[in-house]
Amino acid sequence: MPIKFQDINKDRVILRADFNESIKDGVLASTMRIQANLSTLGELLARGNQVTLISHHSDKGQSLRPIYEYIKKIYPDTEFLETIDYESLKTYISINKNNLPKILLLENVRLFIGKGFTPLDEENDQDFARTLSLLGNVYVYDAFSVAHRAHASTIGITNYLNGCLGPVAKLELDNLSTLLSQINESIFIMGGAKISTKLAVITNLLSRGARIFLGGAMVHNILKSKGVNIRNSYTENIEIDLDNLIKNTNVILPE
Repeated sequence: MPIKFQDINKDRVILRADFNESIKDGVLASTMRIQANLSTLGELLARGNQVTLISHHSDKGQSLRPIYEYIKKIYPDTEFLETIDYESLKTYISINKNNLPKILLLENVRLFIGKGFTPLDEENDQDFARTLSLLGNVYVYDAFSVAHRAHASTIGITNYLNGCLGPVAKLELDNLSTLLSQINESIFIMGGAKISTKLAVITNLLSRGARIFLGGAMVHNILKSKGVNIRNSYTENIEIDLDNLIKNTNVILPE
C-alpha cells in the first residue's frame, strides 16, 4: 500500500535529505537547504519517529561533519556515523539497527567507494542500497535537487523499502507543475555548472515552446561551440552537439 507522509508515526525512518551546502574551510557558507530538510525532520520527530539522515555532498572528499555540527546545535540528540568504510558501515548496522540513536546522520554517501574505485551511491550499487535500507522501515525522499540521479540512495533503496515524498520535495514538484502549465507565458532561467545534466530538460522545454535564458558556467560550452574565446573559463570535458541550442531563437545567452 502507498505510504502517506502524514501517516508515518513511531517508526524507523530514513530521510534522504539534501545537505549539499557550500562549505569553505570547514565552515558552512549557507544553510538554506539544511533548514528546509530540518522542517521535515521536526515533523517526523514530533510524531515519535527515529530518523536516520542520509545525504550526499557534491564536493569530492567533503565530510558532512560541518552539517552535523550545525544540526546538533538544534537537535542535541543527533549522532554522526563518520566512517566511510563500507564494511564498518555494515557492521555498525548489523549491531545497532534495532537500537539506533534518535537522530543519526551518515557520512556523505558519495564517499563510500566500491572495488572499482567508484562511489557506490553513484553506481546505484544494489548491495549498498540494501544495506542503507536496513536503517529504517520507511523511506522519505526529500531531496528534489537530485531527483534526476539514479543513485543507490535515491532510486536503489526503493527496491527494498516502501516510501513517499517528503514535504520539501512535494512542494518543489507542485511548483514545477504550476510553472509547466504556464510554459508559453514564462521565461525560464536556468543556471549551473554542467550542461550535460540540464540538456534533456532544456530540450524538452524548447520542444513545448518555452523561452529559456541560460546562465552559469554551463553556457561556456555553448559559447565555445559558437567560436567565442572563453579563455580559462570552466567547461565540461564532454562531446555534445550544441548546434540546436545555438540556432534556437528561444534560447537567450549572455553576452
